[in-house]
Amino acid sequence: MLQTTNLIRLFDFYLALMFAIGLWRRRKIYLNSIRLGLSTFGKRKRLLDRIKVHKNVLLNRDVVLPFLLVASLTVLQWCACCTPRATG
Repeated sequence: MLQTTNLIRLFDFYLALMFAIGLWRRRKIYLNSIRLGLSTFGKRKRLLDRIKVHKNVLLNRDVVLPFLLVASLTVLQWCACCTPRATG
């Protein structure tokens, strides 16, 4: 079975699944961010000033690191998938 399984396609599926699970786990955070942005449409200047003051709380390692990890693995996977050796 392992000989007929294309491991690159399996890894593609794994990355897509991890991306979907990550989105599902953080859905409340993303929805609240969208609601905040839409509710303060006319007050953006004050909101952006507030965000500049507290950006270390909003963009900490726990938020940025999972995104960078998934993004880098996805780019590496796309590069590996495009090589002629990988598909043959």
